[in-house]
Amino acid sequence: LTEPFLFGKDVLAVQKALIQKGFDIDPDEVFGVEVDAAVTAFQEQENLTADGRVGPQTLKALGL
Repeated sequence: LTEPFLFGKDVLAVQKALIQKGFDIDPDEVFGVEVDAAVTAFQEQENLTADGRVGPQTLKALGL
């Protein structure tokens, strides 16, 4: 997790994609602890490397 937290429209796109995948997070454009946990859980359920980073494989799985 990066500090200060990453933020912006790219983060919002990831948040919206996670919400569409069933994750209950607040789309606030901030990549904080809640989003990190959701990304990691999504990666685990998709059998991806569960590192909390939104790289090419995770983006593809999210449909972004």
